Formats: sequence, C-alpha cells, structure tokens
Amino acid sequence: MYWALILSGRSRRGTRVPDYVGMLLLLGVVSQPIYAKALTADDGNILFTLAVGATILTALRTRGLWLQHAVLGIGVVAVFSPWIRARSGLDFGLAGMLFPAAVFLVMDGRWSHVVWLALLLVGLNWYQPNPMQFAPLSAALFAGIGGIAVVLLAVAFRHRARFLPRYALHVFYPGHLLALMAIRELV
Repeated sequence: MYWALILSGRSRRGTRVPDYVGMLLLLGVVSQPIYAKALTADDGNILFTLAVGATILTALRTRGLWLQHAVLGIGVVAVFSPWIRARSGLDFGLAGMLFPAAVFLVMDGRWSHVVWLALLLVGLNWYQPNPMQFAPLSAALFAGIGGIAVVLLAVAFRHRARFLPRYALHVFYPGHLLALMAIRELV
C-alpha cells in the first residue's frame, strides 16, 4: 500500500511521478540508438538514469532522515569503492541515480544532505582504475558551478510562466545527440 501511495503521488509541478518516469523511459528507448552511435557507448543513456533517480527520490522523500542518510551514505561508499562496479550499466552509474534525490532533498531544506550532494557530484566523474587523477575533481568543480547557476536561475524564475514548450526535452535530447554525432563525423 505504501508504494501505491507514493507512486500515485504528484511532483511539485503537478506531474504524476509514474507518468514522468514512463515518459523518461519512453524517450530513453527512442534516444538510445542515437546515444549509442553518437558516443560509442554501450550503457543506458541519461534518461534511464534519471528515471531510476526519480524512483529513488520518490521512495526516499517521505522516509526518515536516518534512512535517507543511510541510503545515500551506502551509495557514496559504493561509488568510491574500487571493488564495486557502481558505474556500469547506466550513464553516470549509481552516482547518477542517487544525485537527483540528493539535489531534491537539499533544495527541500534538508541541509544535512549537502555532504552527500558534494560527494555524489565528485562521484559522477569518478573513474576507475585511476580515481586519483585530477579530472574528477575539476569536472565536479565545473559541474558544481554550473549546477549552482541552474538552481539560481530556477529559483529566480519559479513564479513565472513556463518559457520553454512543455515537451522541449523530447526534441532537445535526441537533437543534441544528433548534433554531437554530426560533429564527430566532421572531426
């Protein structure tokens, strides 16, 4: 019964979570061949990662603080562990699946989750077998600065009408992959 209540719930913007996850999965399936060709990747694209992330967030947001910290903490340990392949399967791996939950929980005022958000930001760019390279830290720094800018813009425009068409992502994501594929062919 608990899952039925959560899955029938609505997001802050009125979208039913199952509908949102379903749309991400559908768009992910349509975009996967383009993603695989554009990036020569064999893992699932970011839309699958976001669908899993939305599901994790839905399960965690109504739970107690201790369980949220436990799930995020165990996830962070797995992301940085050299013995666990937490990056395989989906784009950005386990860090990408947990990151949306950490962002939402921090934006919802649970400031104790900032540490998990920062660690997951580094974890998004953590590569094995040489994780001590500078690239993950510099990528996390740039992603963090960009993320802060996006959050500030979202806060600044939160009371305004939508300025992009409702289905802009449906065109943008596969379109940008096609642009990357074209650039790759030219170079």
